[in-house]
Amino acid sequence: MAKQNNQLLLLGAYGRGNVGDDVFILSATALFKGRTLYINSADDSLLPEQARGTVRTISTVSPRDVLAKIKLFLALKQVVYWGGDLWVELYGTKAPRQLLYKMVAMNLLLRLFGKRIYYIGCGIGDLYGASRFLARLSARLARKVVVREQRSAGVLDLPQVAVLPDLAINLPYNRARRHALPAKRPFAIVISVLWSIPHPEQNFPKVLQAIAGLINSLPAKDFAITLLPMHSTGEDHDDVWASQQLLSQIQGHEVTVYANRDLETIVTLLREADLVIGTRLHADILAVLNGTPAIGISYRPKVRSFFADNGLDAYCLDLDDVARLRDVFYRVYDDYKTAADVFYAASKQNLEQRGAYEALVRGL
Repeated sequence: MAKQNNQLLLLGAYGRGNVGDDVFILSATALFKGRTLYINSADDSLLPEQARGTVRTISTVSPRDVLAKIKLFLALKQVVYWGGDLWVELYGTKAPRQLLYKMVAMNLLLRLFGKRIYYIGCGIGDLYGASRFLARLSARLARKVVVREQRSAGVLDLPQVAVLPDLAINLPYNRARRHALPAKRPFAIVISVLWSIPHPEQNFPKVLQAIAGLINSLPAKDFAITLLPMHSTGEDHDDVWASQQLLSQIQGHEVTVYANRDLETIVTLLREADLVIGTRLHADILAVLNGTPAIGISYRPKVRSFFADNGLDAYCLDLDDVARLRDVFYRVYDDYKTAADVFYAASKQNLEQRGAYEALVRGL
């Protein structure tokens, strides 16, 4: 393979302290062995330790990297939009379609210079009208589009769109496990919350109230509670802040706020938990891939779609329905074997599709 054809640019939101983005990077290093991988990174210090030295980064915030970006653009042959909900409107901004316009412009420029474009493991928001038109236009400019759930395929409705599970199935840390109700230790619950949901001033307090209300109703001696921030930057309203807000409403329980940012350790935490309650999608995904029963709180269509595609719709709550969290919890807890069997089957079904990703990447 010619040297320039061995170079690959992965486009996404990397170096922002988000565990979900770390999942995408490490999935890429597992799949694209032998390729020279470039990523656009906001802050290299926030990249996962395992990726440092494995991928090459181009800063998205430093003007000094403009020449490096131009040089790379001219040299490479393939650009891959890699993971995440890329076709979305930005909540609460003056120009909610700005990402969609930028993507269309970028893809037109790439095609003009003879580059090959791929979307792999991506998703689309709940788009209509002009926003959906822009999303479909950007996808039409790609050679191949692989989305991570059936709903996204239906929204795009294009012939070159295929469906595979989330890129997280390619992590080497996943282990499908059949869980059992613990007999000699407290029932371990891991909880992930975030502020950046639609209308957070109204909805975030509702989510906290539902979760804290459930935890406060449980006997402390029988339950171990861990809060897992999935987005940690030190900025206002990151997931560490959101977890502290939840912690302030939990009474009578000793609660751990998990601080380790190592992805393998986080996957182990989720696998060894008895239940995950997750607003963050990748807290739910990593739990399911490891057979751990999970209750998803759907703040965007991607969360509901993930549970629906895996036959787990009964374990997902929309924001308007989050007050029913206690009912869903006892559906799991009172018949734990049934729930554990369902989630174990979902984990096996997902992990068996690793080969499809390997074949896809070989064909690029």
